[in-house]
Amino acid sequence: MKSAQLSLLKSILYLLISLAMISVVTYAWFTITNENNAHLISKVSGVEAEYQFYAYQNAYRLGSSNQTLVDNVCDLNDLEDLCYEEIKNPIYPKLIDGSVAPGERFSFAIAISSVGSMQGYVDLTLGNIESIGYDIESHKIQTAFGFEVTKISYMHDGIETLDKKEGLTYQSFTHFEQADGLYYPLVVDIPLVDNDDLLSKVIIYFDVYFDATVFSMDTEGIPYTNSNIFLNQVFNINDVYMNVTTQKASS
Repeated sequence: MKSAQLSLLKSILYLLISLAMISVVTYAWFTITNENNAHLISKVSGVEAEYQFYAYQNAYRLGSSNQTLVDNVCDLNDLEDLCYEEIKNPIYPKLIDGSVAPGERFSFAIAISSVGSMQGYVDLTLGNIESIGYDIESHKIQTAFGFEVTKISYMHDGIETLDKKEGLTYQSFTHFEQADGLYYPLVVDIPLVDNDDLLSKVIIYFDVYFDATVFSMDTEGIPYTNSNIFLNQVFNINDVYMNVTTQKASS
């Protein structure tokens, strides 16, 4: 009985979002889908949570240098730049026009609210990574993309804390590997609320970027000196899994 309850607590919630980078001229663009076709709400054993997903708008594709949602969310009535655009019930919207080139960076944020009566913990994981259009395994474009968590903060009543990553488990400056079918944790066991403040929400900021220093290698293992080997490939980040539990996975 205890085992069944523990299993239930650890399998509370999975959110599938697709970040598909589709080649047009040179490299890729992002799209995002929510296969659940619904706003995320979950309640099991007192844990209830909902989320908002944001994509940072930057015409120069330099990512966000101002990781905050306070006075930094785009006005849906205007075509704004340098702000976080909320993606409401995302079903195949195009987030980035045109191609993606080395050195470009894209920023995202997920704000998760606990609306239950007890503390919960959240994991975010990227999965189902694939490259399409390469000639040999060592030329997969996924190896040139990296990702990192840039900030973890909490917000209550319009006030957002400073970065609270210290002491938490998160990913920084990591590249996707060559093998298929791997999973890449963004954060693990992040508290949903700050210091038992059940009215607060946790905000996880993360970037995906095309590393201009990665050129792949030839058949003899010698690095190329440019990124041309990646031309016209398709890179897909098919899933972002979110798991909310009542206790830490390490417990």
